[in-house]
Amino acid sequence: MKVLFTILLATLFASCAHGPPPQRNAELIVTYEGTEVHRAGTPYKSLRQFEKILKDTTKTKYVIFSARWCDSCKFLNRALRQSGHWGAVTLIDIDEPWVRALAGEMQISNVPTMVVINKNDTIANTFIGPSAIIMHLLINVDK
Repeated sequence: MKVLFTILLATLFASCAHGPPPQRNAELIVTYEGTEVHRAGTPYKSLRQFEKILKDTTKTKYVIFSARWCDSCKFLNRALRQSGHWGAVTLIDIDEPWVRALAGEMQISNVPTMVVINKNDTIANTFIGPSAIIMHLLINVDK
């Protein structure tokens, strides 16, 4: 009986010693009565998160209009991670209704497009395409 218990205990410990669980590859956005209540696994910000970012008047904001289906956007995402600028930008998904409305108001018709918003909430500049965006960030933004 002790041998069986020892084998069972060793098997249990061995199955738990595989390290941390793998990172999620799925996005989850939960809405309730038209209001987003939870967001996980997505690089895109929600309207509520975006409003909080805009309220911060202590720094310049870099907002990138992007899309999941856009190959140039996927390339830009990889370049942002490799350059270390991923945390310096705010990604918003053009397929979400509130982002589409905002893009219409700002006359943005291409993705990826980055809008640079100054500390005083004025638009300083706009960059279209992954090369223009990453080049501006590399030259002007500290990681």
